[in-house]
Amino acid sequence: MINAFNPIHISVNMSGKMEGIDGISTSVLENPVCKARRNMNDSICQKCFAAATASRYSALRKNLSENLSILSGHILSDRETPVIFADVFRLESFGDLANVTHARNYIKIARKNPNTVFTLWTKNYNFLYRAFLIDGKPENFICGLSSVYINRQEEINPDIEKWFDFVFTVYTANYAIENNIKINCGGKKCRACMNCYGDHAHRKPGEPIRVINELLKQDLKKYVQKTGYAFTDKNAF
Repeated sequence: MINAFNPIHISVNMSGKMEGIDGISTSVLENPVCKARRNMNDSICQKCFAAATASRYSALRKNLSENLSILSGHILSDRETPVIFADVFRLESFGDLANVTHARNYIKIARKNPNTVFTLWTKNYNFLYRAFLIDGKPENFICGLSSVYINRQEEINPDIEKWFDFVFTVYTANYAIENNIKINCGGKKCRACMNCYGDHAHRKPGEPIRVINELLKQDLKKYVQKTGYAFTDKNAF
């Protein structure tokens, strides 16, 4: 959705896990960092759902492309910065940060909408870290560090990690079972779980970074067969 007051396309009426949560996303097909990571062996980006979906739907591809061009191209003016009417809001359910300008614009959007709690997952943590050093971290901004590789939790400099609320990693069923990895993201809808959204999702001072683990989507059936665990929206955490 786009309105007369700003040029940013806002995704509403999303389906699947994102049902009930609106968001802003950008193009992974045109993001140079995302394009490079899709060629990296064992990276989760090789199995990118967003790339496949955007390739399939031309209207979605156009909206994501326009968002990327605007958000990474310049700092938004006050008029361009959208007003959000939601309790929680997802940043980049389809894409990732392309540069520091992109990250600074999300900070600006969060500051303009103090009654909404924003959550961003990113693998491009250096862009966000540099933006926080310039603009600070808004109180209504939750950020998750997404691990680049399957079966390998991301480890970064503690001075950067302290800005993040959780680290998110995807595992294969066999690796999770053999290494006793607790899978605590398995519900079908984020709105029913809300562990990553809302004020309670903030990392408290002195707390270690929270760990969130999800199964590779095609391994869910195998994991259930081997462990007998039944995932629901309510027992995901």
